[in-house]
Amino acid sequence: VEIEQGGTSGLKTLPWWRHAAARLPNAEWVGKCDDDTFVNVPALLLRLPHGQSHDQHQHGLSGQHQHPHGGVGLGGAIDAARAYSPAALFGTIKWGCYSDRRFKFERSCARCACGTSEFARSRAEGEPANLSRTYEGPYTFALGWFFAMPRSLVVLLSRCRYAAEFHARAVTATAEPFLRKEDDPLNGFWLYKCLREQPLPAGGQGPSSSVLAQQVVNHQSQMTSTSTRYNVVSPLPTLNEAHNVACVSRRGLYRRPSNDSVVVHFLKTPSAMRYAAATVAFERAAQAAWHDHKCCNYMVWHAARPKRRRVDQREQREMRAALDKCAQNPFLASDNASAGEIN
Repeated sequence: VEIEQGGTSGLKTLPWWRHAAARLPNAEWVGKCDDDTFVNVPALLLRLPHGQSHDQHQHGLSGQHQHPHGGVGLGGAIDAARAYSPAALFGTIKWGCYSDRRFKFERSCARCACGTSEFARSRAEGEPANLSRTYEGPYTFALGWFFAMPRSLVVLLSRCRYAAEFHARAVTATAEPFLRKEDDPLNGFWLYKCLREQPLPAGGQGPSSSVLAQQVVNHQSQMTSTSTRYNVVSPLPTLNEAHNVACVSRRGLYRRPSNDSVVVHFLKTPSAMRYAAATVAFERAAQAAWHDHKCCNYMVWHAARPKRRRVDQREQREMRAALDKCAQNPFLASDNASAGEIN
């Protein structure tokens, strides 16, 4: 009903975790990403830690990861601590609070009290009083453009009684509040609740050495014993190599794709996805940066505009010039973008 009403279901992740737990028994990590996200898999493998029992040579990994442009790569910061917590979370880490009475999320921080924001203290027509007191947390979650969890957490969610009951109650909702675009904080809330319902054993893997993870443990004091049980998420260092696409800026939330990008988000068309993939592929193959703002603007933004019956001569010249620039990248030269597309 929620999707039919135009919402973006916040409940779509739990079926995926159940599927992965049942069908991917040999997966060390399981992730999800948005459909407008490009994932730079070689860079991801360098950034993602592997367990001590993992055959690193299977992926061509060794004690020191070499960046495609030379020097120590994205995995260098992780090399000193290959072992990770079975309750690890990999992605762009944020904080939140959640009310399962309202099906609503509140942005938060590590040391913030829950239910104190104006939104949480607001009261919709027909709602009971004092629902701000029902917000729980704060807890960590990862942005949904891409995140990954060890199989141990995936299995935990797939079997968690609280998540199953929450899902069964929420999926039958026929009126507001719907879970619109809240699958990221909702997944974090399920982890928050399910780890308290069934803490994870250490399973032979040492706790994450992430400074952030230790801060979480020290602040919330909810880990019974780092050598035996895990009942709080242990986030890895936040994924700063994830960003939205842009054609000019080199830094910030919106910036150019490059081989340093692990995740490029907000690619709304097939041509935008091709541009990000081709840019990364060129830089990896040539070990040199490649970017052209004209080509980027054409493939990322122009192709997303509604097509008109005709374009004037100036626009035709600009688009042909952009295609000429795109052709300088051999990974785009054979692309089906041609002069015929702009007539």
